[in-house]
Amino acid sequence: MRHQRRGTSGPGAQQLPEAEDFQGELSIGGSQDDESCSGGQLTEETRVREMRARRRRALQAGEGPALSHNALLCVANKGFRNANCDLWTLCSGCSGRQEAPRIRTGTLSVWSRSASMQDVPEEWREERGGDGRTGGPEGKKKKKKGEESLMMELTRLVQEAVEGSSWWERRGIDCSILAAAFLCLPPAFLLLGSSQVLLFSAGMLLMGAAHAVIAFKGTHLASHGALSESQAWGNFWAVFFIEVCGSFSARVGVQGHIKMHHAHTNVVGLGDSSVWKVPCLPRAIYLFVAPLAVPVITPLVALAHLRGHPVAHVVRTVLMVALGLYSQYWLLIHVSGFLSPLSVLLCMLACRAMFSVPYIHVNIFQHIGLHMFAPTSRPKRIYQMTHGVLNLPRNALLDWMCGHSLISCHVEHHLFPFLSDNMCLKVKPLVSKYLMEKQLPYQEDGYFSRLAMFFHKYQELMVFAPPITELVGVQ
Repeated sequence: MRHQRRGTSGPGAQQLPEAEDFQGELSIGGSQDDESCSGGQLTEETRVREMRARRRRALQAGEGPALSHNALLCVANKGFRNANCDLWTLCSGCSGRQEAPRIRTGTLSVWSRSASMQDVPEEWREERGGDGRTGGPEGKKKKKKGEESLMMELTRLVQEAVEGSSWWERRGIDCSILAAAFLCLPPAFLLLGSSQVLLFSAGMLLMGAAHAVIAFKGTHLASHGALSESQAWGNFWAVFFIEVCGSFSARVGVQGHIKMHHAHTNVVGLGDSSVWKVPCLPRAIYLFVAPLAVPVITPLVALAHLRGHPVAHVVRTVLMVALGLYSQYWLLIHVSGFLSPLSVLLCMLACRAMFSVPYIHVNIFQHIGLHMFAPTSRPKRIYQMTHGVLNLPRNALLDWMCGHSLISCHVEHHLFPFLSDNMCLKVKPLVSKYLMEKQLPYQEDGYFSRLAMFFHKYQELMVFAPPITELVGVQ
């Protein structure tokens, strides 16, 4: 007796023998739809008895599932293919109730608990009622449809807002901010050549701010492809901003940020922001001193992650990072007039590390300390992002340097990563209103409030393993 999987009957359940198998074994002539007893055909009672006998012999040989009396009538009278009850109802006796296959006792029992749990798909066994039985597929599909409709409805609203926006709103404003940062570099190099302390300090501050906008905001937008609608230009800007300006590998950066952090936000062991943790450092050193070493650590980490990558990719990354560092070094000597290599390196370090402290703070404040999820029990996307992401209040300096998507619109950014900073700010009222109407969390907290919490709970948040949250009813 052969068994086949049929996609049209109860999804994923153990399948019954084909109708032709029953027909051949019973030696029933003519069409199976013919329920008459004339012309030498077996009577209905004979069919049932013969079916029961065949089934009993099959059970003794360890083949096939047990069928109820109504299921046997359904197969014998109409044939399995033309039956009005699918496999799910066959196993529950064709009573019209969508129940999971249950273990029965007596001579008709064939499924042990282990066998049934192996044959029934995992998604059918996730939800159990008070009686311990699994829910039917229709209930799971309805629930899944209801959960997905929240994200689909919000996506439709945001898409309408995006389609109603001009290119200037979608990309122009952010591109203009990045262009302004590059235009600040020539006067910064000239001011750094001044012998007056005030002008030199102004040049240092201007170069540090310009580098922060380019390295933080530019690399983040480029990693998401938010600077251009063209894929080719998107790849170009990713290499330019991440490797030349940010001294990191574009491929490694996109892999870690897009495919890990965004795809597995706050999932322990995947996108839980543990990359920012250094448990061996004391709280004061980590929060206020160690970030100053980010310009030195970044290219070293990039080189460490290049092991195992294609040689062409490694060579390109090394050349692009070297180009970015040497360009600044050369300009400081030939434009600003620095005389010693040591003074040039110190100036480069000071400019690149000027805003590293708030940058590290932003990256840990908005995820660590919130709900963390296990890889095997993560909730649906809209619940995952609303429970695991936090917005900081608007701040002119941080918004300019890091972008709205990293500061005041981080929830919107994780829900819709393809949006630019300005578009995240535009849809922020829409998203916050929708989430509140649906009674979903919309988490916000102040910068200094988060800083105080991390300082006082440093061991719990940055050293120990985080507790795992399970959202009952939406998991």
